[in-house]
Amino acid sequence: MKRYYAMSKSALQGLSRDLGLRGITINNVQPEAIATVMNPSEGEFAQMLKKHIAVLRYGTVEEVAGLVAYLTGTESV
Repeated sequence: MKRYYAMSKSALQGLSRDLGLRGITINNVQPEAIATVMNPSEGEFAQMLKKHIAVLRYGTVEEVAGLVAYLTGTESV
């Protein structure tokens, strides 16, 4: 299942790049690890993963929601 997830994220990146080259603006939000019940920000796996995240911590649902709300709002136009 993880393989398909990674492939779909890569495909969206490629599509976004292609559309950009054609002059079409697209906002492709692909956050790193997000703290959820199924993906807790604490524990052995989380500690290993945090070392590979630019901000060295898991993101939150609220942070992603805020970004998407901004990008879809009238202020970002």
